[in-house]
Amino acid sequence: MDKLWYILEDNNQFGPFNEQDLQGMFKKQKISRETTLIKRGFSEPILVRDLIKKPRTIVKPKVVPKETPRVIKESFKRATPPPPPKIEKKAPKAKITKPATSKRSIIKPLGLLASFALMCTFFYFGAKTVITNQSFQLERPKDVRPKTFYKAKNQLKNAFDNKDHQWKFIASKDLKNLYLMSSLPGTQSVRAKFTSIENKILGNQPIEFITNIDLKDNLAEIKELNFSKGSEIIPGAYKVELEVLKNNLSPWQKLLLDDYTVKKTASVDLILKFHSKKTYSKELAKFQKLQKRRDNAFVQDIKMKYETLLSIANRISDNLDKAKKGPLSKPQVEFRKNYFLQDYQMKYGTFFSNFVIENEKKFKDLTNSTDELKTGIIAHYSTLSSIARSLGMISIDAIDNFAKLAQNRDIFDPIQKRYEAIITTCKNKIDKLENIDLKQ
Repeated sequence: MDKLWYILEDNNQFGPFNEQDLQGMFKKQKISRETTLIKRGFSEPILVRDLIKKPRTIVKPKVVPKETPRVIKESFKRATPPPPPKIEKKAPKAKITKPATSKRSIIKPLGLLASFALMCTFFYFGAKTVITNQSFQLERPKDVRPKTFYKAKNQLKNAFDNKDHQWKFIASKDLKNLYLMSSLPGTQSVRAKFTSIENKILGNQPIEFITNIDLKDNLAEIKELNFSKGSEIIPGAYKVELEVLKNNLSPWQKLLLDDYTVKKTASVDLILKFHSKKTYSKELAKFQKLQKRRDNAFVQDIKMKYETLLSIANRISDNLDKAKKGPLSKPQVEFRKNYFLQDYQMKYGTFFSNFVIENEKKFKDLTNSTDELKTGIIAHYSTLSSIARSLGMISIDAIDNFAKLAQNRDIFDPIQKRYEAIITTCKNKIDKLENIDLKQ
């Protein structure tokens, strides 16, 4: 596939890339949906979102059953005449003779009623005890440490007894599997959104994924992960937002269990891929130290290259100043041109081409690598290539204008302004690099 696309940033073009390169950079968050692109041979730029489109989901409309209009119902009711009233003949009142009652005949039914009520009470509380015990049953997964499991189980059992809705996450021994536990009785359907906390994971790339979990018997394993940022779980701290989609109770649970307050949403801070907070803190501090050292090495390399280009631009500009001073006869102009050309070829002839090739290769390698270096640092290598290329083109224009120097002493003024613009750019880049924040 031909590489026809360029990335526009700070009035600079980075590229070329093909569509597969752009898709790879988009997936790795090196570019966003709002990044500007331009295609070779076209003048109008476009955004990444116009090139990479998401499939549209079709939502079926709900079918609402038609109802009989109220007016028709009312008219139908009016059209039906009411039935004629029934006339019943009153029968003559008969004399009722009350049978003689004894105390024994009254006490016996009351005793039966009391026994039945007592039996129902025992049945109710016995059934409630059984249903309550069955409503909180947690079995330890084989790959989870007993200490970890029973600690979480006891906390959730206390919450269940106090009618409090709580969530717990536990991990397997090898940290590969993750389980969600709940104190809520019944079965639940839950959506969980995991978002990495900035500067709290062992990586620079943000991670975000969503999973749907169906809990039965207060526990379920988290299996399917749908990543919106990143492609895998990076060890570190995450914020988990939980949302209860469904909560179903059995008929006996609805009848016998007390009402539980269901928290439809909850937020939990979680550390993934670590057995303890102490181990996590040590590894995070070690990672941040290595990241800072590595990023600082890249910054020093880039800063040194900007200083090199700054020095070259100043030298060439000074040489042009010397060339236009003094008498400007044709032999003198020709001599100065040859001197300038020899000095340029000897010092910078092959430097610019090698410099451009080296930094473009480094930019491409870092962009396509899995190394999580800050995007702002990587972009400097492309900027260095652009500046070196501009210096070479300006110097060629200066050599071509030596022939006009005898007629116009100020012929180099526009060229020197272009050098000054490059000098200013290099100085600004160096100042930013000196003040860059390398804290992870």
